[in-house]
Order: sequence, then structure tokens, then C-alpha cells
Amino acid sequence: MADGTTVLVVGGAPGEAFRPSPWEWSFSAAPVARAGDHAGAIAIMRDALERYPDNAATLYTWAATRRWPGGRTTRSRT
Repeated sequence: MADGTTVLVVGGAPGEAFRPSPWEWSFSAAPVARAGDHAGAIAIMRDALERYPDNAATLYTWAATRRWPGGRTTRSRT
């Protein structure tokens, strides 16, 4: 950041580092999958599942990866 830059944070907890939303991984995985790198997209979603194992959206997207080419050959969390 440039000197004199002001950063406004709304909703952050004082003293805590920013924690990305679980949706960030879905947004990252989608273009990777569209480009045909299903294994890469599955790896992104596996990381999301490790960080947010009880998040409904993460679980839904993880389940969707199981339909992609190569998805059924990857190891699930259970």
C-alpha cells in the first residue's frame, strides 16, 4: 500500500486476522474447472472442505465435484 492509504474494515474483529468466506474457494475452483483442470478444481474444494467441514455451501460444491471427470476417483472426506 502507498503511504497515506487508509483502510476501512467493516465487520472485522479487532485483533483477528481476516478469514475468507467459504465461497472464495468455490469462486476459485469454477474457472479452473471450466478450463478443464478438474483435478485442480477438486484440490481447491478439498482445501475448502478441510477449512470449513460443516459449511453447507462447501459441502454442496464438494459433492458437485464428484460428478466432474476424475471426481469419483478422488478420495472423499469420509
